[in-house]
Amino acid sequence: METADKILICDEACPMCAGYTKLFVQRGMLNPGSRQNFSSVDTAILSRIDINKCRNEIPFIDTTGNKVLYGIDAMLEIMSAKLPFVKTIGTIRPVNWFLKKLYNLISYNRRVITANNTTGYFDCTPDFNAPYRILLLFIGFCFNTLMLTPEYNMVFLNSTLSKASMLQMQAAHLMLVGINLILPFQLSYKKALEFLGQVNITAIIYSLLLIPIIWLNKLFSVPVPVNNVCLFIVFCIIIITYRRRMQYARIFEYRYIIIIEAIASALFVGYLAF
Repeated sequence: METADKILICDEACPMCAGYTKLFVQRGMLNPGSRQNFSSVDTAILSRIDINKCRNEIPFIDTTGNKVLYGIDAMLEIMSAKLPFVKTIGTIRPVNWFLKKLYNLISYNRRVITANNTTGYFDCTPDFNAPYRILLLFIGFCFNTLMLTPEYNMVFLNSTLSKASMLQMQAAHLMLVGINLILPFQLSYKKALEFLGQVNITAIIYSLLLIPIIWLNKLFSVPVPVNNVCLFIVFCIIIITYRRRMQYARIFEYRYIIIIEAIASALFVGYLAF
């Protein structure tokens, strides 16, 4: 597909949006000039799109006509330039329905996932969507809970965090989740879900950081001191990540949340170690 007369407008404040649209250009699916940012695109182009819709779904504009594709339909159209079968499969009704739900899950939560502020004169912040935010929280909870087993068996048992049993660690994990659910009780509904979203993503990052350590322990006999150092590095990264995300969500205004979170986390680590 020739894309010289087409423009894909992306949210430059979103690393994910910038990343996959750049990949389209690198793979020859999109011309470099066809990829533009909302803050730099011509106002005449913006007048052709649904401003409210494009905050949630990336627009792909045919400048020679009035046709505009949004979201997953835009991505399928772009990928068809090199992979025609992708569009064929993606337009099958059940597949298309699933892809749109997956796209919406990521799009509505992209600022929670990346914790990046808006840049430029055009605000691309997606609409707040409670069902998709709650779905993200549920997926994150399931992922982190499932990760407890390999984390415990492959890493914690071979470190100083080996005093508690697997059952005790699961119980402590659920208590930590419960505390996080109770903490934002004084916040508005939207603010509470923002806080829980940031905590959830921080926990997912923690689990992802442990995956290489899990595999290292699975493949080799790793000494306890090495695992301790790896865990310490992960904890330091998580503290920095948590601080940045709480600043982004403006939770530091509610000091009681930060203090209780710090105490609960310290007790959780102490429970595993002592």
